[in-house]
Formats: sequence, structure tokens, C-alpha cells
Amino acid sequence: MSEETENLKLPYIMPSQAQKHVTHNEAIRALDALVQIGVRQRGLEQPPATPKEGERYIVGEAPTEAWAGQAGRIAAFQDGAWAFYAPRAGWLAYVSSEDRLVVHDGTRWQEMHNGFAAEDLQNLQGLGINAAADPANRLSVASSASLFTHEGAGHQVKVNKNAPSDTASLLFQTGWSGRAEMGLAGNDDFSIKVSANGTIWTTGLSLNRTNGAMDAPAGLSVAGKSVWHAGNFSPASKQDSFATTRIVEMYEAGANGTAPTYIDLHTEPGTDYDARIIRWNSSHASKPGWFEIANASSGTLSLTPAGPLWNSIAIAYNGTSPQFGNQVRLSGTSPTLLLTETDTNISGRVLVDSGCLYIQATAQSGNAGAVRISGWSNTDVGAFQVHYDGAFRDVHHSGAPAVLRSYSVASLPSASAAGAGAMVFVTDASGGAAPAFSDGTNWRKVTNGTLI
Repeated sequence: MSEETENLKLPYIMPSQAQKHVTHNEAIRALDALVQIGVRQRGLEQPPATPKEGERYIVGEAPTEAWAGQAGRIAAFQDGAWAFYAPRAGWLAYVSSEDRLVVHDGTRWQEMHNGFAAEDLQNLQGLGINAAADPANRLSVASSASLFTHEGAGHQVKVNKNAPSDTASLLFQTGWSGRAEMGLAGNDDFSIKVSANGTIWTTGLSLNRTNGAMDAPAGLSVAGKSVWHAGNFSPASKQDSFATTRIVEMYEAGANGTAPTYIDLHTEPGTDYDARIIRWNSSHASKPGWFEIANASSGTLSLTPAGPLWNSIAIAYNGTSPQFGNQVRLSGTSPTLLLTETDTNISGRVLVDSGCLYIQATAQSGNAGAVRISGWSNTDVGAFQVHYDGAFRDVHHSGAPAVLRSYSVASLPSASAAGAGAMVFVTDASGGAAPAFSDGTNWRKVTNGTLI
């Protein structure tokens, strides 16, 4: 028969034992120390200086003094001396200085958490918060809101997928039926999709993962007006011809399509437009089929079926006397109108420089930049006139001789300034009116070469 109990090692009173009360009292002291274990502290390496009767401690790993050699044991101050008890696996002790339970695992004392230890929450098969988790929804939360916040800086919510063909997205449902989804759905392009029934899905917007290009395959709406890309064409042949082109088409469907569609350009938010591009529907009462570009400060260019207008005035010359308002203006330093043949790439231009009008042609082989004036379809010119002395005067007139400019002797210009070869008509030359030419120094009669 053993002399002590198996678990608490309490001594038995043996047959014919003398002083049985000693053994009995030893067992009572052990029970007082080990039943409902509550220690003041744990991990101490030396006994406290003034312990109180009945106080218990868990001895540290390298004890000294009266506790030497008692590492990990329960030290109880009983009857003015220290008694030591070796713990066994499963013993619990309350440490009052820490307000926690510790358990002995057969080797050492460990904390026993009120709930779960951090490591207990790793690699869980599922977690339900006010809800039940399942194999598909490993984390389930039923609440009015969920909060993810920072711990001093930023915060990210990460949704990771295994392969490009898999899905990583946020799914929004009504009655457990999908209505909207955003994320990487079946590829690596970011998309936003919607569904009316949770089965048939329509992509509203997608962003290309490589270049960031945005596509709205189902169309866009701005302020209730539809804005469409390529594909919204009729007939089909027209759609096919633009299959690889991305364009924006706007239309107005209300009021039988009679209202205009337009784009406004603003320099400041909340202000009236600074410029506007307008397309008037063909059914509009006053501007059917017009296309306009309007600048709030300078006016409107209108392209109409009858021709272009500037501020409602026809730009094209209409056969009557030109008016100041009927002009196409090119302004700036030496403004130039450049004309180029697309088949030969030969150019000519009309320009103004230093108060003079120039008509210039590019010199080509066999044609040294000739300037030709003819009627329509190379017909004869009826007259070529220059305005001087208060009237238009012929330089050339079809079926009539050329007319020289007339001068009196007193009003003749300098012969040297006019240059050799210049010709005039002198109305009061000696011997009668006669044509004259400049020899570079003097004016001479054409008839006999005498000085004027």
C-alpha cells in the first residue's frame, strides 16, 4: 500500500503508526495550500521579506535563498516556514497580482485566457458574428454596419484571386440575388456590372488593365441625355465601317427630337458657357439641321444647308456689292491664304505684308511661278481693271486695246522712279497728246523719241 495519495500526495495514516496527528495535520496543511489555489504572485526568484501566514507563490525558474531548487513549485508559508508542492498537469491557480488564471501543462505554468488566445484565432475553418458561417462564406457578419479603420495611417481592404480567369469582386444583392458587382470578374480588367434578376449581367463600365482606357459598352447618360460610343449606328453597314473606331454620339430624344444637343465649355464652374458646340435637329422650326460653334464673347459660326453664316450674316459673296459684314477674315502678321494641290503638292498663296497684297506661285520646271487670271473654266477675262484717279480703269479689256494711265506734263512721275520701259499717256505734250516711255532718266515720246 502506498503511503500517500496519487494526485495531491497527501500522507496516509499507517497501521500502528505513532503520533498519527502529525501525519493528519501534514495532510490538512497540504489541502489548505492546494485546494482552490490562489497565489499572490508568480515568477519570483526569491521569497518575500515579510510573508504572511498562508500566502502562496509560484516560484520562478532560477530561485535562490530559501526557494533554491524549488523552480516552478507552489511555495506556501505555513506555520512560519516555507512548504513546497510540486504541481501536476491540469492544476489551475489564480494569480491575484495579474488577475488571471494559469494552468500547469506538466512542464510549466501557462496563461489561461478568458476567451481565446491570439493563436487560437488562427486558421479557423469559419467565423460567424451574429450569423452562421458556411463553407462558401467562411466569414459571416449580421449587423447594421461594419467598420474597418486605421491604426494611425492608411487602411486597405484587399480582395485577392488565384488566376486572371477567377473573380475578385464586391457583390451587392437584394434578397440574396445579385444586382451589382464591381471588381475583376473573369479577367484582370476592372468592371462594374448590373443585373435585374441576378442571372443576366450587363457591363456598364470597364477599365483596361494595361492602358486605363475606359469603355461603356452599354452607353452613358449625362444629365438624363444619352451619350453613346461606336456601335450606335444605322444602317449596319455604317456600324461596320466604324467597328474599330471609338466615337461619341449625342442625341436628344424628347419632344420628337426637335431640341438641340450641345456641349458647353466653361472656364469657371457654375458660370454660363464661354463656348458652345450645337447641333440643331432637322425638325427644328428656325434652325433645321444647323451646326453651330458659338463663342460667348465674339459671335457664332453657323453651318446651314444654305451655306455658312457668321452672326447670322452670309459669309459667301452673293453677287451684289460687297458689304463689310460679308467677310472671311485672316488677321495677324502677314496673314496668308495658302492653296495646295493634293495631287502635285504645288502651292500658291495670297498674303498681305506691309500694306501690299501679294499673289505668289511656287516656281516649277517650265513655269517660273506664273500668276494667271482667267474666267471660269479658263474662259476669257472680260476686263482687268485697276482703281486710280477716282475710278476703275482698264488694264485689259476683252476686244479693246490696253489703256495707258494719263498724266499732264506737270503731273508726270519721276522717269527714274518709274524705271526704264514704263509707259504713260501725256495729255498736253508738245505737238499734241502722245504716249511716252521712260529711258530710266527722262520721259520720251514713243513716236519720235524726243523729250517730253
